[in-house]
Amino acid sequence: MEFLVTMTTRVPDGTSEQAVADIRAREAARARELAAQGHLLRLWRPPLQPGEWRTLGLFSAADAGQLEEVLASMPLRVWRTDEVTPLSPHPSDPAQGPQGAPTTSGGTREPLILDATELTSDPDLAARFAESAHKILTDLVRAGAALGWVEPPSRDEVSKLLDHVVSAANAGDAALRAAYLDRQLVGLGYWLRYARPTHRPHADLEKIAVDAAAHGHGIGRALTAALITDARRAGIEVLTLDARGDNGNALHLYRSLGFSEYGRLPDFVAVGTCRYDKVLYMLDFRQEEGCAS
Repeated sequence: MEFLVTMTTRVPDGTSEQAVADIRAREAARARELAAQGHLLRLWRPPLQPGEWRTLGLFSAADAGQLEEVLASMPLRVWRTDEVTPLSPHPSDPAQGPQGAPTTSGGTREPLILDATELTSDPDLAARFAESAHKILTDLVRAGAALGWVEPPSRDEVSKLLDHVVSAANAGDAALRAAYLDRQLVGLGYWLRYARPTHRPHADLEKIAVDAAAHGHGIGRALTAALITDARRAGIEVLTLDARGDNGNALHLYRSLGFSEYGRLPDFVAVGTCRYDKVLYMLDFRQEEGCAS
């Protein structure tokens, strides 16, 4: 869902120029993070009166609650008031594809990203989910994708895995996201909360998989960003993941979404006679709240 936000900033009297410069720098850095996460789409500066700070922003969020979380995370919010206008598609919008699905600036249809509840509440999608996911995972593993399998998983193995993830999501211990174009599954991803009692505040982003035919259209980024939002909402403190060292595109994506490397095991992953580094990444939500030790 998209929102047009009019952001009006009023700097308190007596604020030093250094304080203004500092918060502006932090605002710019946060704007880049929100853009990378897919929440901040555009910014405009309308005609202004002397001394006036006003910006128009186009934001994307699942709902008004998530939008408020996004806006509240911006440093200038302490001096700013926001006027929010929810937007809905217009039937004559030239940016709409055939059947009214939104497109990117390059003409590519944008995926519909569903969570576990939305997926399982659609009987048709739910009935086809395991089979469609199995095909995507099998094709990717056969092509050498680093998804944790050396040989393609069986249909039964994938079905049991997804049943476990959906069950955990219903219990608040996981999040599942599925990407659809024209009601066809083109990608999926999930995280699971750690089972060990002392690690329960944290979760591991275990898989992000996108149909090879849909690569290059931002689906992996959209899935990952949605799962990050789910983790933040669930109160997860640290979201971890590991990736194979030769998977440069994935590593770049994770860094752009705020993950940082905290460890690396050289030549740890064995695929036949080949050896690859196991790269360990983390996203620490406690730092956003200023309570990390």
